[in-house]
Amino acid sequence: MTRSWLRSSLQLLWLVLMTLSPVYAEDLVVSYRSPESDNDRRLDYTTDLLRLALDKTVSSHGGYRFEQQDRMNKVRNIRVAKSNMHPNFFAVLSFDEAFAKEGLDYVRFPLHLGVVGYRVCFVAPAARAAVAKIDGVAELKKFSIGQGVGWQDVNVLRNNGFEVAEVPSYESLFGMLSKDRFDLLCRGINDVAGEMQAHPELVLDHSFMLSYPMPQFLYTHKDNQAARQRVELGLKRAYADGSLLNLFKLHFRQSIEAVEPLRRRVLKLSNAAVTGIDFDFKKYDFDLNEFSR
Repeated sequence: MTRSWLRSSLQLLWLVLMTLSPVYAEDLVVSYRSPESDNDRRLDYTTDLLRLALDKTVSSHGGYRFEQQDRMNKVRNIRVAKSNMHPNFFAVLSFDEAFAKEGLDYVRFPLHLGVVGYRVCFVAPAARAAVAKIDGVAELKKFSIGQGVGWQDVNVLRNNGFEVAEVPSYESLFGMLSKDRFDLLCRGINDVAGEMQAHPELVLDHSFMLSYPMPQFLYTHKDNQAARQRVELGLKRAYADGSLLNLFKLHFRQSIEAVEPLRRRVLKLSNAAVTGIDFDFKKYDFDLNEFSR
C-alpha cells in the first residue's frame, strides 16, 4: 500500500463524511449585557431563553460561545447594540419603529409571552391611602409614576396622560419611591416577586393592574442576520416542543401567582407603537388563568 494511495483514500473518506454531516464554521459568538446590579434579576429569564434558543439550533447550526458584557442601563444597552461593537450583541427592548432606521433588527418572537404588558405598582408612603381609593384611569393620572430612562413605558404612560419621572439608575427607582420623590413605580407582573424580596420596605398595591400591549424582543445590529435568524428559529423550536413554556413557568410562576392578577381591577391603556410590528405577536400570549389558584 503506497503512501499516495493512502492519502487519496483518506481524502475521499473525508469528502464522503462531509456530505453526510453538516459543515460548520467556528462556533458562533453571541453577546449580551450583564445586570445593572447584584439585585437586578430582570435578565435571568431572557439570558436563559437566549441560551435555550441557541441550544435548540446546535444540531442544525453548530456550536456557540456566550459572552456577557459590562453592566449597562437601557440607554447604553441600545447604544452598544447600534454600534455593533461586540459580536452578535443582543439587547432586550420593547418595539420601536425608530430602531430599524438606526440600524437594528429584531427577532420575531415576543420573549415574555405578553405578560410584561400587565403592570402592578409599588406605592410611595405618602400616596398609599389615596391610591387605594382610585376606581379608574382618570383618578390614577393624579399620581406621578417613576420609570427608568429609555424605558418604552415612559412613552406609553405619557401618551396616556400620566406624569412620569425618569430615573437613570434601576436601583435608584426604589429608593426614590420610598422617599416620596414620585407616587408609583409600576412593574411587570413577571418581575415583581423578586423586587418585593429585594425591597421589603416597599408596599405593593393590590387593587388594580395596568394593561397595555408591551411585547419585548431581542434586538441586534442589522448586519447580524445569521445570528438573528438562528435565535428566531431556536425560539420557535423551543416554543413548539414546550421547553420555552417550561422555562417561562419556572421563572415567573411565583411572581405572577404572588400578585394575584385575576383578583385585580384591570385599567387598560393604549400603546400605538405596537402597530408597526410586522407579525402576529399576540398569538403567543400566555393565558393568566393557568396560574390562577
